[in-house]
Amino acid sequence: MNNELDVKSSHISSLWKIIEARDCSVAVSRERFSILNYEYQRLLRQQEQFRQQEQEQAQHQQKKLQSLEELLQQQQVQLQDIHLDLEQIQSYAKTLEVQALQLRSQAEQQQSRIEQLKGDKKRLGDRLQKAKLKISNLQQQVEAMQSSKFWKLRTAWVSLKNRLRLNS
Repeated sequence: MNNELDVKSSHISSLWKIIEARDCSVAVSRERFSILNYEYQRLLRQQEQFRQQEQEQAQHQQKKLQSLEELLQQQQVQLQDIHLDLEQIQSYAKTLEVQALQLRSQAEQQQSRIEQLKGDKKRLGDRLQKAKLKISNLQQQVEAMQSSKFWKLRTAWVSLKNRLRLNS
């Protein structure tokens, strides 16, 4: 029986060593689990921080995009206004071109009229010179007539007639 006891004792001792080895292995596994769990939790926090940063960046980018879209809309409205202004300016420029052509035509007509009036003036000047010459000639004739004996006799007769009031 002693022998049996020794065998059982040795068997218990072996089992105890196995249990102790397993306990040691379990403790190491727990320690590893604890380390891995800590690392996992750290990674989850880090992942959450990255996710929050990405959301903040996405929100920031979204706001920036909205701002740019609003700016683009404003610039498009300004561009449309500029196009309308340009169309009005072009229309006004065409109107001015038409008016300029009309004014040129009127200026040409006026220039033609001026040339015509210059010709008329020259002809009238020539006629005036002829008329002055004719007047001068007629005055000379009148002076010659007035210096004649007949005229002197006529003047004396008219004077006498006026004095006698023979005027009818």
